Amino acid sequence: MPTSSLLFRDAMPLLARRFRVLSPDLPGYGSTEALRGEHSVGAHAAWLIQLLDALGLDRVALAGQDLGGLLGIEAALAGRVSSLVLTSCPAGLGWMSSRVMAWPGLELFFYRLFAGRLYLDKAERAGALKALHIGRIASEGPVFVERMRQTALAFGLREFAARPGRLRASGVPVSLVWGSRDPLFPIWQARATARALGAPLTLIPGGRHTLPFDQPEAWARAVEAALG
Repeated sequence: MPTSSLLFRDAMPLLARRFRVLSPDLPGYGSTEALRGEHSVGAHAAWLIQLLDALGLDRVALAGQDLGGLLGIEAALAGRVSSLVLTSCPAGLGWMSSRVMAWPGLELFFYRLFAGRLYLDKAERAGALKALHIGRIASEGPVFVERMRQTALAFGLREFAARPGRLRASGVPVSLVWGSRDPLFPIWQARATARALGAPLTLIPGGRHTLPFDQPEAWARAVEAALG
């Protein structure tokens, strides 16, 4: 967030040479309707599992970036993921900074003043990325931004602290693919996540937060290698 499946637009054809590739817009982003009432990770994950059911898919290999990675972790814990690749997605307490930024007063900087544009500016190809998504942000205004903020406020300390151990215990193979210049979740968080999960880490030189869009070829190669 606040992007859409277009984040993977250039990477999907590369992965489609070996895999059947599906890239859904998450609720409230792209062309998918927002969830009503609840914006928690659990509610989003339930939506994802319902989507898998509707498509007749029991277990999938899942590559998730940012919020998509969190939903992938929840789907893995629900037994619906055969292998998981996380990009710019800490597995544990690294997300608590996002919750703090959403607190009253602090939220003025990211969620009000910049209304999601600051996030898009963190991309290497920021101009192209904003051209794809800025219309949605501008058209929905405060509603869109508040939806982002409510998702962050729903992050729970205990559940996030327990998540790395639960994921390790699930036995689902996990790999990390990360940009070396990610300004939102920097390298030290990537390495901490790799240690917490006992997972291999592939660093893409110069890659930023929206790595699948910034460097689709490098990201797709790393994901393909991780999936074997």
